Amino acid sequence: MTKRFIYVLAIVACACLCGCKSPSDWFKEADEKAAAHLTSAQMRAGLKVDEINVDNPADTLRRRLIEAQGLKIDDSLAATSSKEEIPVDEKLKDPIYISLEDALKIAAAENREFRSKKEELYKSALALDLEAHNFRTTFSGMMSSRVSTSQTEGEDRSTGNDNKFKLGASQKFKNGTELTSNVAVDLAKMLTAEKESAWGIVADASITIPLLRGSGRFVVEEPLIQAERSLVYSLRDFEQFKRNFIVNISSSYFNVLLAERQLRNQDENYKRAVASTRRSRRLADAGRLQEYEFDQSYQNELDARNSWVAAYSKYDGVLENFRVTLGLPPDAKVFPLESELEKLQNYTEGFAADKQEKYEAEGAIDWEKIELKKPDNRNKGPLELEEAIALQIAFENRLDLQTARDRVEDSERKLRIAADNLRAEVTIGGSASMGESRSYGSANQGNGDFKPKYGSYSALLNIDLPLNRTTERNAYRNAFFTYDSSVRSYQEVEDNLKKEVYNIVRSIRETRETLTIQFRALSLAQRRVESMDILMQAGRVDMTDVLSAQQSLLTAQNSLYSAIVNYRIRELELQSKLGVLDVTAAGTWFEFDPKQYLESVE
Repeated sequence: MTKRFIYVLAIVACACLCGCKSPSDWFKEADEKAAAHLTSAQMRAGLKVDEINVDNPADTLRRRLIEAQGLKIDDSLAATSSKEEIPVDEKLKDPIYISLEDALKIAAAENREFRSKKEELYKSALALDLEAHNFRTTFSGMMSSRVSTSQTEGEDRSTGNDNKFKLGASQKFKNGTELTSNVAVDLAKMLTAEKESAWGIVADASITIPLLRGSGRFVVEEPLIQAERSLVYSLRDFEQFKRNFIVNISSSYFNVLLAERQLRNQDENYKRAVASTRRSRRLADAGRLQEYEFDQSYQNELDARNSWVAAYSKYDGVLENFRVTLGLPPDAKVFPLESELEKLQNYTEGFAADKQEKYEAEGAIDWEKIELKKPDNRNKGPLELEEAIALQIAFENRLDLQTARDRVEDSERKLRIAADNLRAEVTIGGSASMGESRSYGSANQGNGDFKPKYGSYSALLNIDLPLNRTTERNAYRNAFFTYDSSVRSYQEVEDNLKKEVYNIVRSIRETRETLTIQFRALSLAQRRVESMDILMQAGRVDMTDVLSAQQSLLTAQNSLYSAIVNYRIRELELQSKLGVLDVTAAGTWFEFDPKQYLESVE
């Protein structure tokens, strides 16, 4: 074996070994590629660059709660897919009270749907990387070793060993040109007889260049372009999902607080009913109240208890649903902060609470001359907008509208490619091969020659005339249908967007009007209960009036807090539907400032 061959063999072996990676290396490389594509796509889409983490750490809050609070689970996989042990967090043993901001961050890390959306986004990024890979220079390496033995009649048994080392490279260019090359090194050695050995080296290369059909960047790059745009579409969908996610988590959070407040209202109502029943019993015993009025009061107490028990059950169910929505076990000791509802009440009181202290009997009394006033914007909230302004903001920021518009461009490109497929196909190319291979059967022939003048060369010209393009013709016609359909879809998205904007603007205005009414109704109900209680003790009203006042107070209390929560949810829905609710993948969010926007467009 010559030194030259040893050098060649060493180079081939080093190249093959350097190309080997561990599974963790491949894992890390896939993450790096996906992250790079996501960042690039966010920049192309004009979105804020946001790191999207799909790792599943062992010490998730779910698992730490299970460990610290001793929650029952089926097996360890219910806590996390990781078997790694984690220390018990002593701080989590006691009940945990979280703010709305905390709840959103927890949901971003623990919610299963949110995690699945991020993983789907990563898959789209890896699909793009696969398309980009088609235009990279790719290398291949192979090593094989074979021992063979044979014997013919009258001859001695012949045994030999073949070793083959092969390296290849290929490149597809964006104009359609494809280039491939390979280098193979053989080592053959006889293991019997005189044990001759020889080596051979063979190199080959080929190139193909399309000239008409299938040539040009707009055709060749189409799969890559579409993959890039599809990733942008996925990012836009994820952005809208995050906005809707914020609304859903906030709604679930406030629903727990609402159920808790309604439970407290039922508790107070039950106590009032008990007090009224005891008072009525005493009055009836003193002959100051009819027995049937006591029965009315006692029946009301029973109804109050039934509603009180139902309120407890509702609260527990809503709380468990909230925990599961966050991605936590339903029996985890995690609760919303009651102060969040109080802050919300103070916020709405600032613009929706009734400032009228006395009812003014202004205007005509004759019902035919009474003028009804429609809701106006005198006491509007900070996020209430005129329809025209809201629609303008939505047109500028709704990502699904941008995607629908871009899909029209996609169908236009498909039209051009379908037209290209109708052309004649003309391809030129060539190939070259030089050198000689060796096997154990030719080991006695000496080393192979590697001289260009003994190589094999060929040129290629392939012409496919467009005499039969039936399939392509139909595809071309269908491409027009696809284009028209994409235009209609864009129009549909636009019309639906306008409907959504108009509806949410009306809805938030209606909810604010309801909020104002409920502030006034609660004030009246409280005064009525106080008056009925005094009159009842004086014997000037019957039990029906007292019970009616108490029921009106309960209804007013529950209706007010429902209106407070509904108004806040409508504010978040408005920002989501306008496309201006800024949400990160980590669950932090920033609300829209209408004043700042209006100042910028003036």
